[in-house]
Amino acid sequence: MIWARKLDFHLSKIDELQDNYNIQQRIREGAKNIMKAYEDSSSQNYREPVHEAKTGYKDCTQAMCYMEAELESFLGCFQLEVQGIAGFARLCTGDLFEVLLRHGGQKWKFKGRVEKDSEQTWENRTMLLYPVIEDNISIRVTELKGLGRPNVVLGNMECDPTNLYRAEPQTLTVDINEAGTLKLNMKVAWSPFQLEDEPGGSLGTVNEQSLRSKDKPRSSFENLVNKGERTDDSAGNSVDTSMGTQTTNDQMLYIAFQNLHSTIDDFKGAYAQVDKLEEVMQKIKEYCLRRISQNHDGSQEKEVTVSVENALKSFDFLNTLEDESVLNKTSGLRIEDMAASDDLGSTRNKMEEKCEKMNGLENEECSMDTEENHEKTDAGIGMDDDSVLKFTTGNEALDVLFTQHLQHCQFLLSMLGSFGPLRSKEMTILRNLESQTKIFTKLLQLDPTNNFTSAVEVVPELQDKPGFVSFWTKCCVASVLLYSSVENIVLQLELEFGAKLRTSHPSFADNIFHLIVKTMLDRSPADIHYCNYKVTLYQFAEWCMASHKADMEQYISDLINELTMNECLQSSNEDILKDLKRLPKVPLPASSLLCLAMLLVEGDATTKAGVSIYMEMMATDNNWKRQAKKVFLGCLEDSSQAVRQAGCLALASVNATSCIEQLVYLCRCDVDDVKVTAKDALMSLGEEGRIAYTEVVTSRGHDMDTLPMNTSLSMIATSQMTTEL
Repeated sequence: MIWARKLDFHLSKIDELQDNYNIQQRIREGAKNIMKAYEDSSSQNYREPVHEAKTGYKDCTQAMCYMEAELESFLGCFQLEVQGIAGFARLCTGDLFEVLLRHGGQKWKFKGRVEKDSEQTWENRTMLLYPVIEDNISIRVTELKGLGRPNVVLGNMECDPTNLYRAEPQTLTVDINEAGTLKLNMKVAWSPFQLEDEPGGSLGTVNEQSLRSKDKPRSSFENLVNKGERTDDSAGNSVDTSMGTQTTNDQMLYIAFQNLHSTIDDFKGAYAQVDKLEEVMQKIKEYCLRRISQNHDGSQEKEVTVSVENALKSFDFLNTLEDESVLNKTSGLRIEDMAASDDLGSTRNKMEEKCEKMNGLENEECSMDTEENHEKTDAGIGMDDDSVLKFTTGNEALDVLFTQHLQHCQFLLSMLGSFGPLRSKEMTILRNLESQTKIFTKLLQLDPTNNFTSAVEVVPELQDKPGFVSFWTKCCVASVLLYSSVENIVLQLELEFGAKLRTSHPSFADNIFHLIVKTMLDRSPADIHYCNYKVTLYQFAEWCMASHKADMEQYISDLINELTMNECLQSSNEDILKDLKRLPKVPLPASSLLCLAMLLVEGDATTKAGVSIYMEMMATDNNWKRQAKKVFLGCLEDSSQAVRQAGCLALASVNATSCIEQLVYLCRCDVDDVKVTAKDALMSLGEEGRIAYTEVVTSRGHDMDTLPMNTSLSMIATSQMTTEL
């Protein structure tokens, strides 16, 4: 009964918090509308009402911060216990691992070692983790190499803490790498009534300042934007709460910047491409902060004007509340001069009186001291509360452009380290990050006062692609040519090509447009949500240049031919040998090469022989072989066992002796079926492959068929593995 009464008390307090939070949110939105109305008006008598509105805005934000901190105090804590890493023959005696766990400002690091008896010993096996409502739990696992050898990041993962609120303890199993051959196992128990000042459990290396910060609000600007929708890619979807706030373009820009800035810290010094990205991030910060000052001098492009009268309607809801003292009942928290009023009824009246007074004044000279309203700090971005909505380039479309590319970099970094030590896909990610850095450099050279009415003016490379430029212009709305929504692009494709495709190729019509958008964004179709994703002009331009096509019609025609070819390259096709003879004598698309490789696994003996002969013949063409090796190396890091086997056999068929080290690695570290296939591939690569295989067997002192794991893996240092084609 005691626990039941305590739980009822928790629930009642949370309900009260939510009611008060919603009221504060609506008052804050009204204060924001008042600020916007006066800033957009031609009146010079705006200083005092804007100051009053900003004061109310800050007070409401502070009150909401206290409420969120109090809500977190009612969430109890998670008791985590590390059970170990499962390796599926991937683990070796003597292997060292480091797991870094972050949640909010809490940071915890623990190390483990694989002993001779396959047991694992871990430092700081248990910990307490206190929930932070706007953050996921991020986990990074690193394999620690010896002196003189670089450590290998095995994976970066994020977990949604909302899934951990369970009455009974549960086991949390997280795939460390994409192939799923390494898994981190943790036992998680939720204690709803354990608070921070109660004993029990070790906090490990939890940042003490972050725990103390729960007793006071964080900076208003950081809290404002962090309570909006957190961007993901990275690395994962954000926790969705009923207390979320609407975010504007400049807020989203700030969120994307801060998320990427935080993620980059985890990769400092590991990759030159990430270090260059960090340098350009500093320039972006300076660019946006400089724009703040310029905007206050009057150069900011005007937003949609909101009249003072309409802004005051934001407070109409206060008249309907029966209890006028509810504003001050913020769970015992005292916020002075909350919303510039002591009660709800006077809030609207005071705003109206102040507005009428200011509207009656004529020709009063007023100015805003921008230096008092904005300040920079050394760590990240520090903003005065008066600048709460002003982290911006000064151009709404340009804000969206920066945000989309910052989010894409966040997505790329979330993938970095999740492919394993073969580094084929990792090198692709690093090249993409380098490309994004160049795009940021170009964006910083754009003039925010420009209306950007020409796509060619922004991206001169599109001058030779008039067909694509015409299509892009049709996808954009309201003369904003810097970006377009995924929904508009799919709709325009449907309007121009949908009817024709449903007549000529009905089996492709429903999926081909989504496939096109996926290649533009470099995302899987399942990751793309129409309401969230936009394609920027620079992403579209890169896609155009990579396609080497004249216009969208030619691109779709060639894509149809590619999909038709892939349908023929299936093991179920009875005429597969005839279709092999009809294949073009030019480098094939990546998807078609993958279909060919899969035939080496799924086809019958005759089909396998035919594919091998075709690959051996085409490998004499250096361009064909270069493209094929790139695709087949990527197969070695796929999560599917069959695809990894196909990659091994395909590399053997094209006589890829430069890939022997990667095949040897699979012989040592993959599951048994893949090990055998990799061994067969090595044995078919001539004397060099057989020598490599013999050295592996000799170093183990066992027959290769059993392939026991030990520390001889150090013979093939990860840093020495190459994917140069």
